Amino acid sequence: MKVSKSLLIPRLTTEERDNLSFTPGEALIIFNMTESCMQIYKDNVWSNIWCFNCAPAFIIQPVDQTICSGETAVFFVSATGTSLSYQWQVSHDNGISWHNVTNGGTAPSVSGANDYTLILSDVPVGHNNLKYRCRVSGSCQPDVTSNEVSLNVGPVEPEISVQPADQVLSAGCEAAFTVVIPGYGLTYQWQESSDGGSTWNIIADGGENPAYYGATTDSLILLNIPDTIIITATVVSSIVTAGMMPSQMLLYCW
Repeated sequence: MKVSKSLLIPRLTTEERDNLSFTPGEALIIFNMTESCMQIYKDNVWSNIWCFNCAPAFIIQPVDQTICSGETAVFFVSATGTSLSYQWQVSHDNGISWHNVTNGGTAPSVSGANDYTLILSDVPVGHNNLKYRCRVSGSCQPDVTSNEVSLNVGPVEPEISVQPADQVLSAGCEAAFTVVIPGYGLTYQWQESSDGGSTWNIIADGGENPAYYGATTDSLILLNIPDTIIITATVVSSIVTAGMMPSQMLLYCW
């Protein structure tokens, strides 16, 4: 006896689909005769799986990628439609302008610029916070563009690109120190020395005369520094997670 194995798929119009007498089970698949599409019910929504001569539509959107410098980032989309083509795009200005991604290059090496999977290999920390999206076109209009997603690149060893500078202040003595370190996922801890750098103490926000703000950020602010301090040097430094130390700075108040 020969047995034919097949998948029985209900055929429904859009009106019939939207007026079922029961709640569809998760992952129920139907053929929508109104839209000429295979559809799946997932997360309380009907989504296209495959269609005859239909415009592109996304099933899976790309998601943010977080890596360390030198690693590989992979962005992925899934879409339905007829005769689909893909073009990944990148923005260097937080989504204001967009440019087509091309294959090749070094640091990073790019592949899949015209595929549903974009692969960036050996990504440097300088690509931290770039935005990516995918534009999909097909034989039927309109074209569709995916959600914008972020590439987060953390440094293996943080490198300080802008060191904090000495502060020489007049009466009132309010100071601000800033350190710039490219990359994602950094933590900061400012420290202070009152003996020329021989010993160091961790700074915490708060206090009076002076009051500290931003002790665990890239910018430290000191307010209400006593003007009774006569040419007293307070050495302030920041240290990030990986232990990179910037230059020491001198704070003079009089």
